[in-house]
Amino acid sequence: MAVTSIAYVLSENLRRCCLQGIEYARSQVSTIRLKILKVAVVVIRNTRRIKILLGSSYSFQGLLAAVAGQLAPG
Repeated sequence: MAVTSIAYVLSENLRRCCLQGIEYARSQVSTIRLKILKVAVVVIRNTRRIKILLGSSYSFQGLLAAVAGQLAPG
C-alpha cells in the first residue's frame, strides 16, 4: 500500500511540476505512467557522462524530452 501511495504522489508531482502547458497536464495517473515512465531505454555510463538511448519507434520522444528538461537542474 505504501509503494502505491508513493507512486501516486510521484506522478501527481510530475504532473504539477513538469506537465503544465503540455497536453498531458490533466491526464490520469495511468496515462502518465504508460506514456512517460514506462520507457525502454539503453543506459550507457562512463566516468563523466550518462547517455540514455531511446528506441526510434518510441512515439513520445518529444514529450519525454520536455519532461526531462523540466526536471534537469539549471
